[in-house]
Amino acid sequence: MTFSSILNDFAKNTTAHGIPRIILNPGIIVKVVWSLLVSVAFIIFCIQISSLLSNYYSFRTNVELVNSKYVEFPAVTICNFNRMKRSKLVSKQY
Repeated sequence: MTFSSILNDFAKNTTAHGIPRIILNPGIIVKVVWSLLVSVAFIIFCIQISSLLSNYYSFRTNVELVNSKYVEFPAVTICNFNRMKRSKLVSKQY
């Protein structure tokens, strides 16, 4: 198997839209245009991912432990893993 046959097989079976048009097209101008389009799309993808990640990691969080029955809104409560007594959950029926 040659590199060219492996590349052609990959181009015929891939779901990436621009790659087969770059590899399988006989015209050099079409290959250059598709290479530019795929490159621009990849650059835009990288810019969007970096923007998304920088936006995600720029948010600061404040952690404050409060032992209270009532807290002000906006608050996040996390249940602890203490077991609850079944007798407190189920009412007695006689």
